[in-house]
Amino acid sequence: MDPKTAFPLLARAEAALLTGDPSLPVTRVPDGLAVALPLERGDGDLVVVYVVPSSDGLRLVDDGAGIPDLDAAGRLPEDGSWQAALTAAGLGYDEAGCEIFADVPDIEAIHGQVLTMGRALHALHEAQGADPVRN
Repeated sequence: MDPKTAFPLLARAEAALLTGDPSLPVTRVPDGLAVALPLERGDGDLVVVYVVPSSDGLRLVDDGAGIPDLDAAGRLPEDGSWQAALTAAGLGYDEAGCEIFADVPDIEAIHGQVLTMGRALHALHEAQGADPVRN
Protein backbone atom coordinates (compact mmCIF):
# COMPACT_ATOMS: atom_id res chain seq x y z
CA MET A 1 0.00 0.00 0.00
CA ASP A 2 1.18 3.48 -0.82
CA PRO A 3 2.41 5.35 2.30
CA LYS A 4 0.17 8.29 1.41
CA THR A 5 -2.82 5.95 1.65
CA ALA A 6 -1.54 3.98 4.65
CA PHE A 7 -0.93 6.94 6.96
CA PRO A 8 -4.57 8.15 7.07
CA LEU A 9 -5.80 4.57 7.60
CA LEU A 10 -3.38 4.03 10.47
CA ALA A 11 -4.36 7.38 12.01
CA ARG A 12 -8.04 6.38 11.86
CA ALA A 13 -7.21 2.97 13.35
CA GLU A 14 -5.26 4.59 16.18
CA ALA A 15 -8.16 6.94 16.95
CA ALA A 16 -10.67 4.05 16.90
CA LEU A 17 -8.48 1.97 19.24
CA LEU A 18 -8.10 4.82 21.71
CA THR A 19 -11.82 5.60 21.54
CA GLY A 20 -12.57 1.93 22.33
CA ASP A 21 -10.26 1.96 25.37
CA PRO A 22 -8.18 5.06 26.16
CA SER A 23 -6.03 3.05 28.59
CA LEU A 24 -4.96 0.55 25.90
CA PRO A 25 -1.27 1.15 25.08
CA VAL A 26 -1.05 1.95 21.35
CA THR A 27 2.42 2.73 20.04
CA ARG A 28 3.48 3.84 16.57
CA VAL A 29 6.11 1.51 15.14
CA PRO A 30 7.84 1.61 11.74
CA ASP A 31 5.39 -0.84 10.14
CA GLY A 32 2.20 0.54 11.72
CA LEU A 33 0.83 0.34 15.27
CA ALA A 34 1.60 -1.95 18.20
CA VAL A 35 -1.24 -2.64 20.63
CA ALA A 36 -0.21 -4.12 23.99
CA LEU A 37 -3.02 -6.23 25.44
CA PRO A 38 -3.71 -6.81 29.13
CA LEU A 39 -2.31 -10.34 28.89
CA GLU A 40 1.17 -11.45 29.88
CA ARG A 41 3.14 -14.14 28.13
CA GLY A 42 4.97 -16.70 30.24
CA ASP A 43 8.18 -14.75 29.70
CA GLY A 44 6.57 -11.66 31.29
CA ASP A 45 6.15 -9.75 28.02
CA LEU A 46 2.72 -8.43 27.08
CA VAL A 47 0.83 -9.98 24.19
CA VAL A 48 1.08 -7.47 21.35
CA VAL A 49 -1.07 -7.28 18.22
CA TYR A 50 0.27 -5.19 15.34
CA VAL A 51 -1.86 -3.13 12.95
CA VAL A 52 -0.11 -2.93 9.57
CA PRO A 53 -1.05 -1.78 6.07
CA SER A 54 -1.99 -4.50 3.60
CA SER A 55 -2.83 -4.42 -0.09
CA ASP A 56 -6.55 -4.23 0.78
CA GLY A 57 -6.42 -1.88 3.77
CA LEU A 58 -5.26 -2.88 7.24
CA ARG A 59 -4.31 -6.20 8.78
CA LEU A 60 -3.78 -7.40 12.35
CA VAL A 61 -0.74 -9.64 12.87
CA ASP A 62 1.05 -11.24 15.80
CA ASP A 63 4.81 -11.01 16.26
CA GLY A 64 5.42 -14.09 14.11
CA ALA A 65 6.84 -16.15 16.98
CA GLY A 66 3.70 -17.84 18.37
CA ILE A 67 3.36 -20.82 16.03
CA PRO A 68 7.13 -21.38 15.58
CA ASP A 69 7.61 -21.29 19.37
CA LEU A 70 4.85 -23.86 19.94
CA ASP A 71 6.28 -26.01 17.14
CA ALA A 72 9.83 -25.80 18.54
CA ALA A 73 8.50 -26.83 21.96
CA GLY A 74 6.78 -29.86 20.42
CA ARG A 75 3.35 -28.51 21.41
CA LEU A 76 1.88 -27.95 17.95
CA PRO A 77 -0.41 -30.84 16.87
CA GLU A 78 0.50 -32.36 13.53
CA ASP A 79 -3.17 -32.99 12.72
CA GLY A 80 -3.75 -29.32 11.85
CA SER A 81 -6.30 -28.75 14.63
CA TRP A 82 -4.53 -25.51 15.52
CA GLN A 83 -5.27 -24.21 12.02
CA ALA A 84 -8.95 -25.09 12.41
CA ALA A 85 -8.99 -23.22 15.74
CA LEU A 86 -7.52 -20.13 14.06
CA THR A 87 -10.05 -20.32 11.23
CA ALA A 88 -12.92 -20.67 13.72
CA ALA A 89 -11.71 -17.46 15.39
CA GLY A 90 -11.64 -15.64 12.04
CA LEU A 91 -7.84 -15.73 11.83
CA GLY A 92 -5.45 -16.98 9.19
CA TYR A 93 -1.82 -18.11 9.18
CA ASP A 94 0.78 -16.87 6.73
CA GLU A 95 3.40 -19.63 6.58
CA ALA A 96 5.91 -17.47 4.72
CA GLY A 97 5.91 -14.77 7.40
CA CYS A 98 4.96 -17.12 10.28
CA GLU A 99 2.27 -14.61 11.20
CA ILE A 100 -1.21 -15.17 12.55
CA PHE A 101 -3.38 -12.51 10.91
CA ALA A 102 -6.84 -11.03 10.46
CA ASP A 103 -7.89 -8.50 7.86
CA VAL A 104 -9.63 -5.37 9.13
CA PRO A 105 -12.81 -4.81 7.11
CA ASP A 106 -14.12 -2.00 9.34
CA ILE A 107 -11.74 0.41 11.06
CA GLU A 108 -14.49 1.51 13.46
CA ALA A 109 -14.66 -2.07 14.81
CA ILE A 110 -10.88 -2.52 15.13
CA HIS A 111 -10.85 -2.35 18.95
CA GLY A 112 -13.05 -5.44 19.19
CA GLN A 113 -11.03 -7.23 16.51
CA VAL A 114 -7.77 -6.62 18.39
CA LEU A 115 -9.27 -7.97 21.62
CA THR A 116 -10.74 -10.99 19.79
CA MET A 117 -7.37 -11.77 18.23
CA GLY A 118 -5.64 -11.47 21.62
CA ARG A 119 -8.13 -13.87 23.23
CA ALA A 120 -7.73 -16.31 20.32
CA LEU A 121 -3.93 -16.24 20.68
CA HIS A 122 -4.31 -16.86 24.41
CA ALA A 123 -6.72 -19.75 23.79
CA LEU A 124 -4.42 -21.28 21.17
CA HIS A 125 -1.52 -21.41 23.60
CA GLU A 126 -3.67 -22.78 26.42
CA ALA A 127 -5.15 -25.48 24.18
CA GLN A 128 -1.67 -26.64 23.19
CA GLY A 129 -0.70 -27.15 26.83
CA ALA A 130 1.70 -24.25 26.77
CA ASP A 131 1.74 -21.54 29.39
CA PRO A 132 3.25 -18.69 27.39
CA VAL A 133 0.31 -16.41 28.17
CA ARG A 134 -1.31 -15.79 31.53
CA ASN A 135 -3.82 -13.25 32.80
